[in-house]
Amino acid sequence: MITYLKRNEINDDRWNDALAKSSNALIYATTYYLDVVSPNWGALITDDYLAIMPVTKNNKFGINYLFQPYLTQQLGVFSIEKIIKADQVKDFIQAIPSQFRFIEINLNSKNTITSLQGNFNLTERINYELNLNKPFEELKKNCSDNILRNYKKALQHELSIVENLPETDFINFCEQHTSQLPHKKSILILLQKLVKTILSHNTGQLIGVIDKEGNLCAVNFFLYGYKRVINLFPMSSKQGIETGAMTFLLFHQIMKQSGTENVFDLEGSMIEGVARFYRSFGAEEKKYYHLKQNLLPWYLKWTKN
Repeated sequence: MITYLKRNEINDDRWNDALAKSSNALIYATTYYLDVVSPNWGALITDDYLAIMPVTKNNKFGINYLFQPYLTQQLGVFSIEKIIKADQVKDFIQAIPSQFRFIEINLNSKNTITSLQGNFNLTERINYELNLNKPFEELKKNCSDNILRNYKKALQHELSIVENLPETDFINFCEQHTSQLPHKKSILILLQKLVKTILSHNTGQLIGVIDKEGNLCAVNFFLYGYKRVINLFPMSSKQGIETGAMTFLLFHQIMKQSGTENVFDLEGSMIEGVARFYRSFGAEEKKYYHLKQNLLPWYLKWTKN
């Protein structure tokens, strides 16, 4: 039986333990991560927390809806079953309370769906993952010629890595180089809260790149957990782009993590130029579903189409 719980009804220890035991755990689904990106979240659970699904909800103008939180690529159903059956995923989605008249969420790459009842629209989205269980030199052989040229260019510019970049330096750099980012102010506030939370749980790291004069030219916020390194928030200055600083930073992470059981989750993109950049590291395409349902009254439906 699948039950819907409000946030104050969820047992944090049982939830996080169930997630850790699941075959498809992602740090996005920990209680402390969800509390930052979707403070009003609830959940669908089976008996004894054997399978769980975050319900990232909100209310606007009196309308209850589900949304995919920013900085949270995938959620969906997490289960201790090695293979999560399509019927189980379907049962969870059909168990979403009817009060949520608009739904727009992402499932995870281990969630498959064959059919759904109701007016649901399913679209595939792309992520890129690199298995790090080989030596660095072997992983490097799978990179494109262009990415290797960028790496060589970065070495020629004598760039250096700054491990454990101070939070203020990271946020200030992001403020300076996100001029084209929609909803910049609210996103940076959320980012700052998430950085503090993740670092306090020791499940992430801020890393920067400086030039030979000591100027910061690229930064990244990585998440660590469940044998996965997530490329969450890469950002470069104009100088960083010209000198290949982000390529240098990602190569540093690959070198550091090579020979482990970890997967480098590059987070993908539906933008071809970004997707091509991540493919260039030898990463493999992983698909996941974007789920949408609009049951709003006709006079509101147009606002969400």
